[in-house]
Amino acid sequence: MADDFTIATRDGDKDVRAREISSGLFAPKQDVAPWLPAVVSGGQYNQTVSSSVVTITVPSGATHCLLTVSNAAVNFTEDGTTPTTASGLRLPEGFIGELAIPQALKFIRVTTDAVINVTYRRYV
Repeated sequence: MADDFTIATRDGDKDVRAREISSGLFAPKQDVAPWLPAVVSGGQYNQTVSSSVVTITVPSGATHCLLTVSNAAVNFTEDGTTPTTASGLRLPEGFIGELAIPQALKFIRVTTDAVINVTYRRYV
């Protein structure tokens, strides 16, 4: 069609086609599917969080992490500061969630040792 065009995307160019609607208007055909996570190597599993701070190393290319907390609650920071048993953001035992990747994730137990599992992702 004469109204086809190409748009630039993060991963290269993508052709977008228009189709004529009976009213005479053109509607671009767009991909509206949600972004899908791609696993980035460097996952950190069964990391015991005790009375010493655990710092998680974020691999290059990761934009998010899937995080689980087992056995006990933890406090964490995402700005490079050091959490304590009384300060930081609290994640309860049984937490399963996704976090946008900050510069540095640091964890410490609240009362008893906890276990964290981290899988890194980037959305494509």
